[in-house]
Amino acid sequence: MDDHDALDPLGFTSNESSVYMRLLRTGPQTGYGLAKAMGRAPAQVYSTLEALSRKGAVVAQSGEPRVWRSVEPPVLLAQLEVEFRESAERARDRLDRIVPEAPQQGIYRLTSPEQVYARVRQVLGHATSAVLVDCFPEPYGELEEALGAAAGRGIAVALKGYGPVDVPGAWVVVAPNAGELLRDVEGQILHCVADGRQLVSAFFTDRGQVRSAFWTGNPLLVGLSHNGLVSELGLTRLLELLESDPGEADLRAVYPGLAPFLWRSSPGFQELRRGG
Repeated sequence: MDDHDALDPLGFTSNESSVYMRLLRTGPQTGYGLAKAMGRAPAQVYSTLEALSRKGAVVAQSGEPRVWRSVEPPVLLAQLEVEFRESAERARDRLDRIVPEAPQQGIYRLTSPEQVYARVRQVLGHATSAVLVDCFPEPYGELEEALGAAAGRGIAVALKGYGPVDVPGAWVVVAPNAGELLRDVEGQILHCVADGRQLVSAFFTDRGQVRSAFWTGNPLLVGLSHNGLVSELGLTRLLELLESDPGEADLRAVYPGLAPFLWRSSPGFQELRRGG
């Protein structure tokens, strides 16, 4: 397998990647020896080695002529990971200073799992009131931490799951017919509504690819989905209770439990009423 460009996706040029890989295979060499072995102009290889040195990918022994060696891949990758996280944090700090636009009323197509999960995490991270989620096991696994973080900062989280679910502080129901649904539905489903303002819905294939997914801030579409999820959560709780011969008090407690999640209590509904 040709791996001379293994570092290209990490921000290295093709020349840098090929020089690093050659040095990794052959062991320490002088710049001149490396240029001769690769059939390249010495000046080009010297320049590339200096660039790799600034990126922490190669080091040179003291003395003349300098002998270069590659930094071990685990060390290099760990260093690049730290640098990426630090760069991402700096970018986030700068971007967070920009006041985001209100969600647009259009319907925006999402085309990759990464897009879907990034959008849901963003929606969960910026929620101010309540979040409703209906998701199959694979999406739940991707979002468990973000859901827990939202509940942990006091956001009302209601979740319908289809397997083991553990989100402390959340109002959780598990579909009684989960096994049947997981068998009959060829894929994984995710619906998330936050604050009556934003909706993310996705249908993934069994292999985790996006079959259909979208995000919207359209108040009517979000409101309809919000009400639908509240009804689904309430019905599922009632079905759970009916399996255990509930008393009247248990049944009557379902509605108060859902009260924080009603659409008319959401910021989105209040904004819609005011014409916002």
